[in-house]
Amino acid sequence: HDERSKIAGVIMRRLRKNMPLEMDPTVIYGKTHDFSSPYKLTKADLAENTSYNTYLHRGLPITPIAMPGEDSIIAALHPDNGNELYYVAKADGSGRHNFSASFQKHLEHVKEYRAKDKK
Repeated sequence: HDERSKIAGVIMRRLRKNMPLEMDPTVIYGKTHDFSSPYKLTKADLAENTSYNTYLHRGLPITPIAMPGEDSIIAALHPDNGNELYYVAKADGSGRHNFSASFQKHLEHVKEYRAKDKK
């Protein structure tokens, strides 16, 4: 199942609300300029002031962090109309995401993900 339009919807809603995007891949790219090796983010990484750190800088990063494919471009042009403002990878390793409209629910999903990550 493809979640690109749902993720695009979250990004668009956050941009419209002037919320930080808080996207881990942009932080990783700002540190490594590479996605070829797994990288485990730390709290220190999230606080590091790179131009790609969307936890610290509002709006889109200064350049793309990857070359989007056709499906991603279509999703960006047709974002989902939901009300979710947050997403995080599911703890089941499926590559899918948990989406939530409230920060509290998002924190619950993050806790699940981190519990899986510790195993």
